[in-house]
Amino acid sequence: IFYAARTPATLFAVMFAMYIISGLTGFIGLNSIAVLCNLVMGLALTSLCTWAYVKYSGEFREIGTMIDQIAETLWEQEQNGSCNYYR
Repeated sequence: IFYAARTPATLFAVMFAMYIISGLTGFIGLNSIAVLCNLVMGLALTSLCTWAYVKYSGEFREIGTMIDQIAETLWEQEQNGSCNYYR
């Protein structure tokens, strides 16, 4: 069950992190970084919607596989980074 939820969980985590960072950088006046964070957040939201459509309809499976692979790479990078941080 967790493997099936890994892609949406990863994309939600990216959206949440970008939302927080965008708000903080916009608050302190770093608007260019806030705009970049909003762009990444929008791309993650678009990817999540596309992934959900692909899983629901069964069409464009190669795009869904590509989104799964990107989310898997992000997930593994986070896990490796967290493990190295606590060593």
